[in-house]
Amino acid sequence: MVYQFYPDTEYSDEVNGTVLSQVLNSFVTKYSRELSKIYHEKSEDYNRPETKIGLDRDNFYTELCAFIPDIQPMRRGTKIEFDLFIQYPISMLADSVMFLFQNLSDIEEIGTDFYSKECYKFVGGTVKRNEFVAEVNQLLERNHLNYYLDNNGTFSRKVSDDFNELLDLPVPAVEAGIDNLIQDSKKLICSYEEGNRKLGLEKIIDAFQRTKSLYAQNQDEIRASVTKLQENVSEGHVKFQSFVDSIMTSITSIANNAEIRHTEVYQDALQSEKQRDYLFQVTLLTINLLLTGYNETEVANETSI
Repeated sequence: MVYQFYPDTEYSDEVNGTVLSQVLNSFVTKYSRELSKIYHEKSEDYNRPETKIGLDRDNFYTELCAFIPDIQPMRRGTKIEFDLFIQYPISMLADSVMFLFQNLSDIEEIGTDFYSKECYKFVGGTVKRNEFVAEVNQLLERNHLNYYLDNNGTFSRKVSDDFNELLDLPVPAVEAGIDNLIQDSKKLICSYEEGNRKLGLEKIIDAFQRTKSLYAQNQDEIRASVTKLQENVSEGHVKFQSFVDSIMTSITSIANNAEIRHTEVYQDALQSEKQRDYLFQVTLLTINLLLTGYNETEVANETSI
């Protein structure tokens, strides 16, 4: 079995205007009524004054541009005009998709008003949201964009099934500070924004550094703490302890010399997503091993007292 912890391709931080136009023009038209819960036109029938009859596109796009200011220059009244051959930031697509998702609601048709305009009301349910998610993901896949929209409306990058399993792997709770760093790092490493993914790697490295000092009361005791952590997991196996030590030393070295931790002098920055993903996974697995050994040793010590 071959484990694949990263995708076959690098992540593109850009998307062409065709995809954006599909979302902000075609999808808005298709889901116009379902998007109109807040931004709607009301019937002029005085017998049904609160009845919704359609999307107020002007109000809708005004709010969209307030949410995503970079779109404002492309707005032309009730349409967004993108240059179909220009590349735009992936964040523009992500924010647009999430904005639409949050404003989608299921509707129920309730006949026509005096002016023969179809009327509807909003009802509970996720039918249209689920349909929208499926269409967005199909659009992303068709355009070879390694991202996806989940059923909660979160736009993230795709990672392999093996990577997902690793992210879902429970990490032993030892110290709140370490646990918080790990949980934050897992969320950030899946972000559609490269800056957040780099921050996720930084946080898992910080969690590793905190783990190294679990037995240390001060800076001078960190080496002894590391040795104790290695002894916990090696269980007297000298070569395995040496193996764990080499991994920990390598993680520490690259953390201090690559563009990872903001407190370090930047020297040889990691060049690709694959490198960052691999380092993240090795570090997470190492932390898991050390924390498991720490917990087991502490429980054994308490039992022997």
